[in-house]
Amino acid sequence: MSDDLQAVNPRARLFRIILSVYGVGIYIFLFAPIAVLILLSFNSSTVVGFPMAGFTTDWYARLSHDKVILDALEKSLFVAFWVTVLATLIGTAAAFPLVRANIKNRGGVRVFITLPIMMPGLLIGVAILVLATNVLHIQPSLRVAIIGQTVLATPFVILVVSSRLEALDRNLERAADPTWVPTHCSDSYSWCSH
Repeated sequence: MSDDLQAVNPRARLFRIILSVYGVGIYIFLFAPIAVLILLSFNSSTVVGFPMAGFTTDWYARLSHDKVILDALEKSLFVAFWVTVLATLIGTAAAFPLVRANIKNRGGVRVFITLPIMMPGLLIGVAILVLATNVLHIQPSLRVAIIGQTVLATPFVILVVSSRLEALDRNLERAADPTWVPTHCSDSYSWCSH
């Protein structure tokens, strides 16, 4: 295959090497801070930084007794559960008519529905916080967090479900419908009743 690429572009191998180095550099840029944080989590010093004072797993032992961290974990899992349920239900319910109904300007509707994907999550979070506190006079709570995260997650569900529905054969839906009868049946099919 590399011979084919050389015939098209004599510098194809050079471009492939440059793109590979660039891709590896992006991964290093994204994941190096996470690796450094994991490394520093084993530092025995209370000050986070280099040089490390020593190696310890004491911080992980203390983690299971920290009420603030455990409470935050519990609330995060609670919010994640309800966001998953709500986004799945709302997104699936929105994807069906988007794909199956005869909607005028379907592309415009799809862009409007998926608009939260195109905006930064921080902007949507601040906007929902301002709306909840200043306009609706609702104090920040888990309910507001669930609503905000659902607004962010639902467009992703709509995109995935609608793309799968577009690829799904309509005859499979018709076959699953107990009231549907094929327009032409032959006697060779035992499931086809008249």
